[in-house]
Amino acid sequence: MTRKEKGDLGEAKAMLYFVENGYSVFLPICHNLPFDFIVYKDQKMQRVSVKSTSSSGNRVSWCVGLRNVSRRNYGAVCVKLFNNQESDVLAVYIIPEDRVVLFESLSIQNTTALHIRKLEK
Repeated sequence: MTRKEKGDLGEAKAMLYFVENGYSVFLPICHNLPFDFIVYKDQKMQRVSVKSTSSSGNRVSWCVGLRNVSRRNYGAVCVKLFNNQESDVLAVYIIPEDRVVLFESLSIQNTTALHIRKLEK
């Protein structure tokens, strides 16, 4: 599975999570926003950023990269670090566990990666 496919899967699973939990989901028309979609429930609107991972940080945690790395048409590499002011919720989809974990964006201080405890088998 490519990085793009993992990202698309993560967004779809996060949207499904919110719909199953009674939220309305709104998708942007453009793709240059600092968040992936908006959710609405109980008269509260929240901007959601989504990250996906299948990277095992170690035996007990998953590693989630928080930076976006992209290439421009002219070959330049662009690295964008996570900014906790640009979204209200970070939804992380852990592919091997088929699990969505939510974080309040303001609670995230690290801009490059975070670790999420693995489920016990």
